[in-house]
Amino acid sequence: EICKVYGDDAVTVRVAQQWFAGFPSGNFDVKDAARSGRHIVEEVDEIMEKIDQDHHISSHDVAEELNIHHQTVLNYLKNYWLQTEARFLGTTLTALEKFNG
Repeated sequence: EICKVYGDDAVTVRVAQQWFAGFPSGNFDVKDAARSGRHIVEEVDEIMEKIDQDHHISSHDVAEELNIHHQTVLNYLKNYWLQTEARFLGTTLTALEKFNG
């Protein structure tokens, strides 16, 4: 019914199920609840600071020193690498286009 009124991208089935699970207990709030933990930006900054301090530090050591899950460190490093590669690739293509153009 929600998607018929607001469109297919309005809400996922899983989110609607979570809402309905809370209704019997009187929870009619459909907004996301506040989450605990550090902000993502703070974690990324701390991870990058550790790597800048020691280029040979392992991802396991970073996770242990910052008291965060190892997979979190790997995810941030992967995303950082992908963004860096995308910027480099964009620069390379532009240079090649200028050379060929």
